[in-house]
Amino acid sequence: MRGEFTTAGHEVSWDLSYESGAEPHFYYDGLLRCLAERRNSVTIPNPKVHFSGSVTIDDRPWGTAQASRWLWAHCCDFEEDDSAVLELLSAPTPAGTTATFVLLRSQELTLPCNNLGSLLRNRAAAGLGWWRFEGVRRRHRVVADLRVDPRDVLRFVYTAPDYQASECWNAQVADCLLSVREASKAPKILRCFGRAPAEIHGGNLEGIPYHLWRQASAAP
Repeated sequence: MRGEFTTAGHEVSWDLSYESGAEPHFYYDGLLRCLAERRNSVTIPNPKVHFSGSVTIDDRPWGTAQASRWLWAHCCDFEEDDSAVLELLSAPTPAGTTATFVLLRSQELTLPCNNLGSLLRNRAAAGLGWWRFEGVRRRHRVVADLRVDPRDVLRFVYTAPDYQASECWNAQVADCLLSVREASKAPKILRCFGRAPAEIHGGNLEGIPYHLWRQASAAP
């Protein structure tokens, strides 16, 4: 698989290959497949494959490791503005600091809180069932608060391309309260109920009682 594209002054290309994996996985056996294929059928031709190759961005090869930890959230289903999209990410930098990125697009404005001035003032934190991101862009401040019942948070184990395993707690049904403030004006409020995904990822998640999430997840 080879391809490339150019956008916003950047060039992206990839050269990947893989060998066919195990036998194809058929959800239906032979007879059921014959009866159902005129309407629908489900088949996984390669249920397990190993990729090799490279992905290059601006002539620089993409790495094989993922960040050691991050906070992430996303929302695109606000009650007051169905066109609004909110992206939130906080992760460590190679220098050992933490960079928090906040991007909001709505009917009224676009606020990319991702330049150097913003990164010096942006903040993010998370705990048992909550996330909070703050982004600053000139006179604007974007504050996103997400909440979820611990019983609705699921545990996953991520395996990076370099085969390092790490732990992730993910919720797909969080509430999101978004406040956009500008100087002395009244804040603009956007709300989402039960439709915002968010997660906490890290190899060593100290400081938060994750055993409570395990207990809540296991509860009937």
